[in-house]
Amino acid sequence: MSSNELLYQKYRPMQLSQVVGHDKTVKEIESIFEKNSFPQVVCIEGITGTGKTTLARIIAKIINCQNKPSKSTCCDKCEVCNDINNENFAVGAHELNASMLDTESVRDIENLTNTQSFVTDKTIIMIDELQELAGNKKASKVLLKLLERKNSDLHFILMTMDSAKLDKAILNRCTSFKLKPVKSEVIADNLISILEKENFEVKTEEQANVIFAIAEASGGSVRQAISYLERFIEGNIQNEKELLEVLNITTTNTTNELCLKLIDKDPTIFKIELTQEVLDSIRRNISLLFQALIGVQLEVWQKNNIQGLLGYKKATKEGLLEILEVLDMTFKYPYLNREIINTILFRLFVKQESQKVILKEEVKVVPPQQESKPQEPVRRRREE
Repeated sequence: MSSNELLYQKYRPMQLSQVVGHDKTVKEIESIFEKNSFPQVVCIEGITGTGKTTLARIIAKIINCQNKPSKSTCCDKCEVCNDINNENFAVGAHELNASMLDTESVRDIENLTNTQSFVTDKTIIMIDELQELAGNKKASKVLLKLLERKNSDLHFILMTMDSAKLDKAILNRCTSFKLKPVKSEVIADNLISILEKENFEVKTEEQANVIFAIAEASGGSVRQAISYLERFIEGNIQNEKELLEVLNITTTNTTNELCLKLIDKDPTIFKIELTQEVLDSIRRNISLLFQALIGVQLEVWQKNNIQGLLGYKKATKEGLLEILEVLDMTFKYPYLNREIINTILFRLFVKQESQKVILKEEVKVVPPQQESKPQEPVRRRREE
């Protein structure tokens, strides 16, 4: 590994046994390999950073590995494994991104499926971000025809963030695996394991709290958490205050305290240095609380994130919607500073008519008062 290698690349899982937070899915895939019955078309669904691409590459290596230690592992030493690990997709495996595909380029995939490799027995086509193809019906039809071809030497591994956007006919051809956001405690354990391998000692309870805050802030994305961890090491972050200053990350408790200030319309919120990242955390938890109030069934980790907000009597659906609408305004600005953020938040604290006065861009200049001439004393007329 080169010294310039990023941590998430250095600690990217190479085997199914190393995949973090998806034990049930891993066991299911291992069982399929053990039975020699891996399907021709699979679809892996999950949010960014949950491990879709990593899992797809591991599957591709196992299918074509030249020196398999077992049916559900790969050697990570042969030409096939090395090429995939080094992202050199030329020997039996091809990795594409649907956002770069049009109808003609989808047709070109057929040429890849007809290309016989002298090194591998099977051809594997990996297509990421498949939801980006949803708006192109012609390209989707061409892809569907390719998926319907029966060929035991051809495998498609499709990846998407949202299977609901996929063509139903395509989805029906797939064996699907869904990668849920990884639990914060699982991510935290993984981060601590990486720190141990990097010979970085967590010396205080405050630093341990920072690690868990990073895990929570990742939103279930292992890759995002490791990226945060790298900056944690580089910045030698010691406590939550430094975490906010360096990474703009707040702990769950801090985020929920800020949410309560907005719900209560507490003006002390204006004394706090808020950033886009902090506002995003607030918006996420307010959104989760709103979903809980309207009866949406939340995941356990989502409930844990808003544990300090659930049951708060002042939190109403109308009030939360108002907060979300105001926070949405922050997306209109390419750059946010404290003045802009405060101006936006003012909308929660003043009436609509008052806003028009307070938020005017023009500032009236009041001219200096002229010195008044001393008035002459009023003379009372003498009565004659």
